[in-house]
Amino acid sequence: MGRVAIVGALSELPVTQHDLQSFVVDASFALGSMLTFTICGVFKEISNKSERDVIRQFSRTFVVFVSGERFAITNEMLCLSNVPSEVAKKCFQSVTAPLVTPQPSSVAVAVIPSVEMQQNMIVSFSSQSGMNERFSRLCLEQNGWDYDRSAAVFLDMKAKNSIPPEAFTN
Repeated sequence: MGRVAIVGALSELPVTQHDLQSFVVDASFALGSMLTFTICGVFKEISNKSERDVIRQFSRTFVVFVSGERFAITNEMLCLSNVPSEVAKKCFQSVTAPLVTPQPSSVAVAVIPSVEMQQNMIVSFSSQSGMNERFSRLCLEQNGWDYDRSAAVFLDMKAKNSIPPEAFTN
């Protein structure tokens, strides 16, 4: 899906107003240059008819790879649900305290990512480096699944012309 198609799809969504007091951000996983975080909150769909505005909850999870000052969202999931009536009554009021009490969160740093994350890292590394998946996996494994360190080692070895040609063939 290209940029124009994405903008077209977004323009078809209903007009919304978000209750910023309801927002909670949780950074649940970080490893090298990869970060997973979730944003939860409440919004209402603004009706242009005489109907009442619909209030909904959302939870949006992102998997992001960071490279220098740039980043790429490699996966994202959006979940929507209706808001229970007791929560809806508290939404969109000028309050100083958030509707949801934020819970302290810690960023979990894992030594070895899950098999699914490893596969995502391999595919991304292969795409960015031009190496096949077998050598991309080898580079990531040898660098403890640290994406930034793997990229630095790759660039160093490439500059020294010490990567075998078969690393770039399928």
